[in-house]
Amino acid sequence: MDSKKLAQTIACLALALVAFAGQAFAFHLRNQDPIVQLTLNPGDVHQGSISLSNSGDKPMRISAYLQDWQYKYSSQGDFEKEFAAPGTMGRSGSNWISFFPNNLEIPPRGSAKVEYTIRVPDDQPLEGGYYSVMFFEGMAPESQDGTQGGVNVKFSTRMGSLFLINIESTVRQDMEISDIRASRVDAASPLRIEATLLTKANVLMACKSGSFHFMSPEGVVGARGDLPDIHLWPGSEPLKIQAESLGNLAGGRYNTVLTYDCNKGEIVIGESELAVP
Repeated sequence: MDSKKLAQTIACLALALVAFAGQAFAFHLRNQDPIVQLTLNPGDVHQGSISLSNSGDKPMRISAYLQDWQYKYSSQGDFEKEFAAPGTMGRSGSNWISFFPNNLEIPPRGSAKVEYTIRVPDDQPLEGGYYSVMFFEGMAPESQDGTQGGVNVKFSTRMGSLFLINIESTVRQDMEISDIRASRVDAASPLRIEATLLTKANVLMACKSGSFHFMSPEGVVGARGDLPDIHLWPGSEPLKIQAESLGNLAGGRYNTVLTYDCNKGEIVIGESELAVP
């Protein structure tokens, strides 16, 4: 998976700036390890740490806790993370993880670490990827709480470290692009490309840099365009996508090619011969 891009989708940097009673203060919490990505065997024990730092001028109290997570396709047509109690989602790795401390205070312009241990079970069949998130919820000390309009106010922020654990030699990355169609309102309108994505993988398929193009029988590339980024969870339902071309294209028969770069190197291609109206 593209860790850099995935890290941008979670709160790897939180900044809270608040003012009350005529006085202002800020706290600034950084998570140096927003992604923990590992390949382990059943029975393995792995130890590590997550580094947190407070670059503000006030101490911060931090509470750490685990949750399950997965991607969900939202009604707005994009992907969002869904969270649940540890051990309740199908590919949960939360119960494999223990950590210390649960609560800590980071001094002004100081840092701290949360130590974790992952114990992969060896008494059950495991294959593919397992997932968890460790959240860090930070709050300024109670002495810094404020009152606004007669209401007591506390100021907090939350960020997380995603755990992505693959079981050695069992990962299957498999996605199909099918049911490719092209349509448009009239000859002067951009082409709309539609397709269905089906994952048969046992790991998260994070697919970016998607594109499509139409190629004439003579091998000349006509209209092209970009496809939306997608995150297909193992066992998820088929996903329908659509996108519009850049430029116009004369009617006729074309070879249509759709391409995705998944999990930072797994190239997935769908191809179909289409009659463009």
